Amino acid sequence: MQERARAVEELRIAYPDHRDGKEVATSTYVRLARLQGNETFFPALRTLHLNSLDRRQNPPVLFHLPLFLSPTLTSLIISHLGEDAAGSLACFLIENSPGPLASLVLHSVELSPLLATSISQCRSLETLDLIIGGPLDYLSLQAILSCPQLLIVKLNTKHAQYSGSQTVAITTPGPRMGDIGQIHLESQIRVVEDVVTTTADRNMLGLAITLGESYDEEMIQNLLRRIAARQASITNLTIDLGYTFAIDASFLSSLISANTFNELRTLEFRGLAFQQLNEHLPQVLTHWHHIRHLSFRTAANATGYISLGILKLVAQLCPNLSSLEALFDSPDTTFDAPGGISNCLLSHKLLRLNLNEFEPNANSYYYYNHEPIPPEIVQRVARYIYALFPDLDDIETRACNRHNHDHWKPVADSYKLFQSFCRREFKELNDIRQRQLDGAGD
Repeated sequence: MQERARAVEELRIAYPDHRDGKEVATSTYVRLARLQGNETFFPALRTLHLNSLDRRQNPPVLFHLPLFLSPTLTSLIISHLGEDAAGSLACFLIENSPGPLASLVLHSVELSPLLATSISQCRSLETLDLIIGGPLDYLSLQAILSCPQLLIVKLNTKHAQYSGSQTVAITTPGPRMGDIGQIHLESQIRVVEDVVTTTADRNMLGLAITLGESYDEEMIQNLLRRIAARQASITNLTIDLGYTFAIDASFLSSLISANTFNELRTLEFRGLAFQQLNEHLPQVLTHWHHIRHLSFRTAANATGYISLGILKLVAQLCPNLSSLEALFDSPDTTFDAPGGISNCLLSHKLLRLNLNEFEPNANSYYYYNHEPIPPEIVQRVARYIYALFPDLDDIETRACNRHNHDHWKPVADSYKLFQSFCRREFKELNDIRQRQLDGAGD
């Protein structure tokens, strides 16, 4: 048995076994402990995965974790860890902390102060993925985020009872810790604010936030202010409210014009609708020279749509943008032509455009007469989009909710036909020129 154990690199134990419902008895671990002696039983173990069901929160293996101590362990995954076994896990992590443990996944776990402290001792930890239930305080949150090598952090605290801290001050920076690549938070807004605060002395490259509860405009604004103040140079930001909530777009433009969020490469707002976005977006775009992905994903009847004419500013001010998603007003003629089609191959290199259809009020002519967009307008709008973005791989549309009419669909279809025609024409023209050059060489 010991010979076979020496060759094990990955070990998965499920309670009960998903195939036949069997499980390893406690007596088995006792016998293994006697066999182990003073030697490491699994000297080559790299990945340990322990999975239990809700009804069996503390399987025997969790109380015999020292059996799996290994100098090569890099990944530990445990689901449904009960409070009684948390101490065993804490001791296991502390004993293993000099090792190369780089990934720790704990789902359905109560994060006691002891367990949080033991996680903070894992100095090689790069990936931390926690789904936390039960009580949670600020000091424990601070402890798990203090690992110096963290690159990816996923925290789900939506079922935790967070006591937080009434006043959270930024501590005096200690030894320089590495940048955090990406933090994913599915949490209450107080947890998000405290995470942003406690990591303020480290550069955060990406932050993805999902808020499942309803908040008022002031709380959302305070959250954005805190992110801007603590992580002004963030490059990837995603905020998902899970519901549609309107906020004044002038607030967004004031944040960005104050030298924050100017290094953005990816920005996604899901559910957060910016009122008067069309009026404020031009001054915002002037700060987004580096942005590559921009998404305002809201319900079709939300405020915060943009007009077709804004696309010209996008092409001029955001040369690196490859993906754009937003609510657009109906296809019409209220835009300036971007120039001749002949030079379109030198235009913007946008690859994906999502034209979600804005559902307006009852005064909108096209929508509420239920009439299709006239073909001449469809073709003019399609040529306009092509002149700006000739290399689109995807041009997606979505019907408005109220009448299930997708007025952008004919535009998208016309764009693809026009793109195909132009590419064929340019290819034939290049072939003719090449033949002329070859003939001149003869």
